[in-house]
Amino acid sequence: MCLSANLEILHEYWIKGTRRATTIDPNAVFRDLLSLDAHAVIVAHNHPSGNLLPSLDDHRLTERLVFYSAMTDIELVDHIIVAGRQFYSFAEAGDLQGIRDRQLVDDLEFYLQSNPGDSALREELRKAIKC
Repeated sequence: MCLSANLEILHEYWIKGTRRATTIDPNAVFRDLLSLDAHAVIVAHNHPSGNLLPSLDDHRLTERLVFYSAMTDIELVDHIIVAGRQFYSFAEAGDLQGIRDRQLVDDLEFYLQSNPGDSALREELRKAIKC
C-alpha cells in the first residue's frame, strides 16, 4: 500500500504469483511510489502454505526494501506476511530496525575505510557506541 504523509492510502498494488513464489521488484515498486509522491509504504504478501515464518527470500526482499526506502526517503512502515488467520510483522518483530541498524553500520564502516583521516568522526562514533 502506498501511503501519503498522513498515512492515508494513495494506491494499492496487487502482484500475482504462483503457489510457490511471487517476484517483487523493489526498483519498480519504489519508482511507482516516487511517481505518486508517496511518503510511506507497507508491503504484504501471503504464504499459502500456512507457514508463518519468513523465508530466507523474505528476509532478502526486506533488506532490499529497506535499502530502497533509505535511498528514496520513502518510509518502509512494515513488511507483513499473512498465513491463514495469522500474520508476521517485520516491524513488530524488530527485524526492520535490525536491518536498518546493520545497513547503517555497513555504511559507516565503508565511510571510515574511505576516509581514514577523519579522526573526529571516529571519536564521535566511539563515544556513541560506549553509551
